[in-house]
Amino acid sequence: MDIEVMATSAVKTSISMTAALTTYIAEKDKEPIWDGNVHVYSNSKKDLEHHKGRVPVQIKGKLVDKVNQDKITYSIRTKDLQSYLAEGGTIYFVVLIDRNIGDTKIFYVNLLPFEIIRLLEESKKQDTKNVILKPFPKINTDKVDIFFNFIRDRKYQQPTASTEKIFSLEDIVKQGSFKEINFGYTSSKISNDPFDYLFNNGIYIYAVTTLGTMYPVEHISQVEVASTEFSANVTIKGKIFYDSYRWEHWKTKEEFHFGKNVVMQINNELQETKFNVTISGTLTERINALEFYIDAIEAQNFFIGDIKVPLIIENPEELKLTDKIEHLGLLKKVKLAFENAGVKKDLNCDILTEQDENKIRFIIRAFVEYKEVTFNAEKDVFSSGYLTIANIRILITAQKQKSGAYILSNFFKSKLLIQKKDENGQFYNVSQCCILKKSDYQKVDNIDYEFVYNDIIQYPLKDEYENDIIYMLFDMLSAYDESNNSDLLELAVKISKWLVDKIPDNLICKMNYLQVKYRKSTLSVNDYAWLKEHIKNVETPKDQKLGCAILLDKFELCDFLFEDFTEDEKEYFSQYPIMNLWNYKINKME
Repeated sequence: MDIEVMATSAVKTSISMTAALTTYIAEKDKEPIWDGNVHVYSNSKKDLEHHKGRVPVQIKGKLVDKVNQDKITYSIRTKDLQSYLAEGGTIYFVVLIDRNIGDTKIFYVNLLPFEIIRLLEESKKQDTKNVILKPFPKINTDKVDIFFNFIRDRKYQQPTASTEKIFSLEDIVKQGSFKEINFGYTSSKISNDPFDYLFNNGIYIYAVTTLGTMYPVEHISQVEVASTEFSANVTIKGKIFYDSYRWEHWKTKEEFHFGKNVVMQINNELQETKFNVTISGTLTERINALEFYIDAIEAQNFFIGDIKVPLIIENPEELKLTDKIEHLGLLKKVKLAFENAGVKKDLNCDILTEQDENKIRFIIRAFVEYKEVTFNAEKDVFSSGYLTIANIRILITAQKQKSGAYILSNFFKSKLLIQKKDENGQFYNVSQCCILKKSDYQKVDNIDYEFVYNDIIQYPLKDEYENDIIYMLFDMLSAYDESNNSDLLELAVKISKWLVDKIPDNLICKMNYLQVKYRKSTLSVNDYAWLKEHIKNVETPKDQKLGCAILLDKFELCDFLFEDFTEDEKEYFSQYPIMNLWNYKINKME
């Protein structure tokens, strides 16, 4: 049994069946490395005018017990790979031959410069490298397309072959020469479906430089799914549920995805349509998905833009629509509970624990059904505390009833009596919001900024209360500097402006107001003039001078003034939020 003759004959016979390929392959008188060439033509005339190019081929035979395999691995000498690279590439064939009955099956791999360089890099100077080969197609147009695209990609990969280096997209972008991404293919088929090609063949992704040079940056062996996002309103009876959708084209089916939960699947082989909903994502996403799904089933259609999409449900009982309607009702009740608690943030239902679900039942009872709840609390009359559910943190108050149970309320809808002692031991009333700390401004999700402001300004502004508010401002600004919450900054603007209007001669209040304005980039000419005058005044305390220098962006002066502080003074000043502005500017300059 002459293995090489049988292998060569099998490849020649397969290629000869095409109209656009001609083999020049010797079965005995071989070239040093290649077994010959395949000449490629654009049509069946096979004349010089329609000659597209020549493709070197290498053919190997291998005796096996079973030829019916999906893919094979074959060992190629690295020095042969280097020769193929110098030639610009080759198509490598391995023919499996059944040792018992002589049946054959042809496998191949396109060895283009990108792939050869990658194989050589992986070989790490070994003598051989294992390569994966896939079955050579039986359809003649598919065979021709392999050679068409080999010639196409070989042309585009000439720069890579000459440099013998693979450049990543990041490399090309860093060089400043990146223009665009390019990929494509050539086909001999009259009915040319791009998806049919992509699902059955590999393609190269090229980075195109500003000079028009193309470098392969990735090879996709076979596309599994092609996906496209479309902007279009998805509606039922005029109600918009989604403003976009994703279309996915698979080898045997098409899918239309609405949000992350609803999918309409069309199976092209079975001529079957399925309409499914899964329950995942945030509370809002789940409610919207269920409403869309239920409404679509009941209307038996929906619209994508102006296109009506009919829904024909053959076995509606399998949809368990009653269960879904019941679940939707529960989700809406959960949403109402959070809204009544003052929460605007969306609940991430994907991270709910069993304990969280118990807490949800707890707040439904308190904020929807307005019933008493029972839990362990240290205080007998009023208490305030946090209720954390998944990604939501709620600040609540609890009023103990004669029954021993509690009435829960939104902290920002409650009225609490908060008192402090002045230096003379006398009690004075303060805003209940004085108990809020920096972490509350960052983490509490039912905070009502309008309530905070109105509650603060309703109390007499005595010296002690003034200091309470100043420290509140410090917490607000420190929280803002870490969260960049614009609503929080607006609250700080209103409070600091109110303080300045109430006590215009208080320099600390003035400095706080200006550092708030600095964060909003709204310092005026008069503000800058005041800062310059204040920094020159010999009676200005050194910590306020440093604050002025920071707001004026005079960082050399800041260093000079800060060096005059004691270590304790430095540590104390570093706790002020105005220090964040200095640190931010320094880091930005570096």
